[in-house]
Amino acid sequence: MERISRLSLFLVVFLLVLPVTATGQMSQWIPKIYSNEAEVDIDGIYESFDNKTNGVGLSTRDLYFAERFVLTVTGWVYHPRFFVFQAKVGLGLAEENVTNNLSAVAANAEEGQWKTTPLLEYDLRGVFLQEHPYNLELYAVRTMPYVRGRILPGFATTGENWGAIFRYKERPWAGSLSYDKSKLNIAGSFGTAPQNTTDTQTYRGNVIYFKDWGSISAAYNHTDSTTSFNSLQSGSFTSDNFNLANQV
Repeated sequence: MERISRLSLFLVVFLLVLPVTATGQMSQWIPKIYSNEAEVDIDGIYESFDNKTNGVGLSTRDLYFAERFVLTVTGWVYHPRFFVFQAKVGLGLAEENVTNNLSAVAANAEEGQWKTTPLLEYDLRGVFLQEHPYNLELYAVRTMPYVRGRILPGFATTGENWGAIFRYKERPWAGSLSYDKSKLNIAGSFGTAPQNTTDTQTYRGNVIYFKDWGSISAAYNHTDSTTSFNSLQSGSFTSDNFNLANQV
């Protein structure tokens, strides 16, 4: 607490003695918003399935609703040609109720109950020097597609991606370098903790040289992926791909 108080006092004194011109220059780095959008998405599905012979067979009913509120903000920092960004955030709920005639199955405890899953999604992107021959894009994306169960209540998978892409394009050369880290979580049944997780890292690079008669290009892709079940690693995968092309 004492450290926080000292830090707060230091910041106040710093702002008081900061020259007005410096304060004005710092204000140029405050994000400027030029577009705000909001939307509400509502989905509803009812599905019934009957497959019986002489009254014996499988019968299911699936009722599903999903509501999302999505807010999108677009702006720039310092100058529209220096850094532009877009932030999209979605909040919502997914509700599903499944009934069936499998009451004798031990795993059927969820049958007939409403399963409610909170949804949090976002898409954050920013580009430095977007109008220059070279630019850098940063992004962070989170999606939660819901997989309906139909026989038993389904689950929401969670996919997350973070990465950066550097691009260069000024004839006769063009190319890009990128890094992407992704994580896919498949949730357990009825709101339990994620059980299956896949982590993947991908490195990509390509270069193109343009000539009057065509182009020469080369590309390289390296991927490392690991899969775990309940925090225990169950498998890994590595791949390397190289491509060289001459287009006439």
